[in-house]
This record gives sequence, structure tokens and C-alpha cells, in this order.
Amino acid sequence: MLCMTKDNSNIKIEPMLSKHQEFLWKMLYQALFVPKGHKPFPQRIIHQPDLSKYAKYWGNKNDIGLIAIDGQTKEKVGAAWLGLFTKEIQRNIIKC
Repeated sequence: MLCMTKDNSNIKIEPMLSKHQEFLWKMLYQALFVPKGHKPFPQRIIHQPDLSKYAKYWGNKNDIGLIAIDGQTKEKVGAAWLGLFTKEIQRNIIKC
């Protein structure tokens, strides 16, 4: 799928695959809300169990995601994903 943005650049939307796992972690960090005037969180915060579960366990058969790629530079510029926490994953999260 190809989309046009306000500045007329081309953004290609592709399915998120297991090869995108590293980018998923980057997007998880970018998704953290930092109030105006506050320092950004340390990068390591995404490895805490209450946050890491959104990337660590992603990729099961019922999970879906999309990657936005700049059509000119081929740079990954965004992502959207959702995952279904199975009972097994829920037990692992609680153990963390």
C-alpha cells in the first residue's frame, strides 16, 4: 500500500514481520509519553516487564502489525501493532 502525506512524500505500508523486531523495540520507546519540560526516560525502561511485554512477546500467530517506510529513503518511519496475550504469556509476564 502506498500513502501520500501532507508534504507529498510517499509512505509505503508493509506488514510487520519478525525481521522488524529491533524496530519494534525502537517504536515502543518512541511511544512513551514524556510531559513537556520533563527529561526523556532512559532507554532501558522498555525492558521493564510492564513495558517489554508489548515487544518481547510480539509475533505470535494472532498478532498483527504494520511498518511505515519512506518511499524515497526506504527508512522505517513508524509502526502500529497489536498482540494477543495468551495465558502462557500472561504467566510469563507475572513471573518477571
